[in-house]
Amino acid sequence: EFKLKFSKKVIADTYSKLKVKVITSALKENWFEMNLSYDPATVQEKNGRMGSGDGLFIRKTNIGFQEVPMSDFIFPTPPEEEKKYLQEIFGKNVMDVHSEKEKIFILAQEVIDFLEPYRGIPGSEMDTLSAVEQIMKLKAGKEKVYCGNIAEIFLAVCSSYNIPARKIGLGNTYDDSKNPTIFHSDYHTTVEVFNRDENYWQLIDLTFYLLAATFENGKPMNFIDFFYLLNSGEQSDKMIVSEYDPFKKIINSLKIADAKNYSPLMDYYKQNQKFCFAHKNGFYSY
Repeated sequence: EFKLKFSKKVIADTYSKLKVKVITSALKENWFEMNLSYDPATVQEKNGRMGSGDGLFIRKTNIGFQEVPMSDFIFPTPPEEEKKYLQEIFGKNVMDVHSEKEKIFILAQEVIDFLEPYRGIPGSEMDTLSAVEQIMKLKAGKEKVYCGNIAEIFLAVCSSYNIPARKIGLGNTYDDSKNPTIFHSDYHTTVEVFNRDENYWQLIDLTFYLLAATFENGKPMNFIDFFYLLNSGEQSDKMIVSEYDPFKKIINSLKIADAKNYSPLMDYYKQNQKFCFAHKNGFYSY
């Protein structure tokens, strides 16, 4: 905890530098620095910028100050028993694979193949179950899966093989208690997976058999890339998708407009959809 004092009577921006040594439990020394400036409203007003308040700016620091850690958006590794269960069903073909991209593709195809017979509208109970519990319900012939379940199961499988993955929700609703709710589109859930080999987040939407999307130049797309380029008119012609065919067991690489699921993609990813990344505590953080 730092305590700083700045005078409100100053006639110019005031700069200050903090430096502190922290000794960790391993008796290792770490130095942390923070360069700050105090920009008083009086100086802003003198320069003709009315209505501004006093400002404290962090100009430079090696201290992490992200409000929510990145790890809070990454699906946690399932408990050891569930992890072993998932590895018995999925991923036997990735044991000797060294390419992260190939591992992700193999796991995605296996999840699609496994879930294909169970596609449909699930009961509300499925929303409360872990990925393994959902799979058990499916194998017992008691349930179905749609986008949210498909995403949860794929996330758990990726995490079981130490591949970081996170969930993304889309939806836009106008709700009025006196009238029917207006949905801009059905709600949708999809996934981004992190490819460590190439250091990028990659959109994978197994609901629509989408294993990857790239620019015309071959550069992979994350969710934001995909969402905005899909809605950018002529620019969407530069999108290439890898679409899996679970019946022929092949991956087709083609322009987005030629994809089998182009129409539903345009509906669920339409321009006015709101999107958000799922937080580990169960709420969405925009």
